[in-house]
Amino acid sequence: MLNTRETYGLVAQALHWATAALILVLIPMGVIMHNLPDLTEAQASAKFELYSLHKTLGMSVLIIAVLRILWTLTQTHPAPLHPDRRLETLAAKTVHWTLYASIILMPVTGWLHHAALDGFAPIWGPFPQSVDFVPKSPLWADRFGAAHVTVAIMLGVSIALHVAGALKHAIIDRDGTLRRMVPGQGGPDDVPAGHSRDGAIAIVLAALAVVAALAGAAVMTAPMQNDVQTATDSETPVGGWQVDPENSRIEITVTQSGTAVQGSFTVWTAAILFDPDAPEAADITVTIDTGSLSLGGVTDRAKSPEFLDAAMFPQATYTISSATRTGDGQFEAQGDLTLHGVTAPLPLAFDLRIEDDRAFVTGTTQLNRVDYGVGAEAFPNDSIVAFPVDIRITLQADRQ
Repeated sequence: MLNTRETYGLVAQALHWATAALILVLIPMGVIMHNLPDLTEAQASAKFELYSLHKTLGMSVLIIAVLRILWTLTQTHPAPLHPDRRLETLAAKTVHWTLYASIILMPVTGWLHHAALDGFAPIWGPFPQSVDFVPKSPLWADRFGAAHVTVAIMLGVSIALHVAGALKHAIIDRDGTLRRMVPGQGGPDDVPAGHSRDGAIAIVLAALAVVAALAGAAVMTAPMQNDVQTATDSETPVGGWQVDPENSRIEITVTQSGTAVQGSFTVWTAAILFDPDAPEAADITVTIDTGSLSLGGVTDRAKSPEFLDAAMFPQATYTISSATRTGDGQFEAQGDLTLHGVTAPLPLAFDLRIEDDRAFVTGTTQLNRVDYGVGAEAFPNDSIVAFPVDIRITLQADRQ
């Protein structure tokens, strides 16, 4: 079960081959799932399932790799068969521990990328979906995604060098190096005195530092999406209200594969005429740039032709022609939403508080996406993308 100076024990061998098998599955799976189409519900369901499987197996690799490193640091490392080849021995150690570092950082960066986004292929099992110190942010998701790709390159290079070294020992040197990792084969017959454990911890720390530095460089240089929610300068009718863009939001929540995904429109304008003493005379027009939608991990999909089709329908318009008082500081507006080329009634319940000519508004409503033709052809059922879309308005404005 334990390592000796001659060979690896069964525990190290099992952890090694389990890691190798999972990596050999995950690499082609990652390429395949990235290129799978998702134009229909069936295709999207298959793609999401494969992404979830990939993430879950990746987390499994992380657990096995941590166990393997901890086990290795407590065990005797088999002695090098050619200790006189100092450069070759150092290179083997460096590749070995850089491979360990890459195997650790690969699932970690993927996990952080997943944690920074909502709504795309949950990790199965007991693994947490979120990390406390990781904000839900497309900006950070881009950075962690770039780091994930960088580490993937490091992992690929490390695997190639590792395999090349093993083949060299088997074909050119014809020694027993490879047999050490094969269960039941035992070690080589002639092992030089001494062992190669000296400096192992220093090497693993150095390898982790190198790979982490490369991943960190990818994080800091990744292209960043705008993560600040702001409204553009709103039109202000005479006697109307001027929106404070820094404190105003139009947010939506959709449900995909059972997961609530929150997002917002970052570019919109509002022309507001409203008197709480005469709500029936309300005249409000809100114009929204549909291309400014940010919606977790499905932002691009939401703006695609199958859903909002932001290229064909770059604007959505919500107009309110009257409102009624429903309670103290509570109102319901009768409005019409034009979205995706379709106009339909959409009431909006909202609370209003006015302090020193500043209005504080919070409102909620819900629409059915298929009423507006959003995803109606590709996703006519709600098994993947639910029909209801919740909308929340948070607004501060100054009386003019």
